[in-house]
Amino acid sequence: YKQVGVKTASQGKLVVMLYEGAISNLEKAMALVDDEKKIQPKNIEAYGNYLQKVMDIITELQVSLDMAKGGEIASNLFSLYIFFNKQILDATISHDKSKLSFVHNMSIQYILLIENPCVLCYY
Repeated sequence: YKQVGVKTASQGKLVVMLYEGAISNLEKAMALVDDEKKIQPKNIEAYGNYLQKVMDIITELQVSLDMAKGGEIASNLFSLYIFFNKQILDATISHDKSKLSFVHNMSIQYILLIENPCVLCYY
């Protein structure tokens, strides 16, 4: 079912699907870290795998940017994706949930903005 959805989705929907995948994997990774920034030994591999998937998704978003057409917005997103991947890489080592939470929250906000562009109409 997902394969059909990916093959028939618009470019905007594909971006949303990628963000949803990143969000899902961030949530799974964050659930494995306790309040003392510790992960049970049996969950260390899963934690790393979830975060690697997130970094792969962010990298895919980054390389798919059309810098010529996107101008300043594409350039800013490129920089944001570099920052996201750095936060995730740092969290891979430090198990700092706040870094993951930041990327998670920013990703949710971005989806809301893509799906509801009129949110900006009120500013």
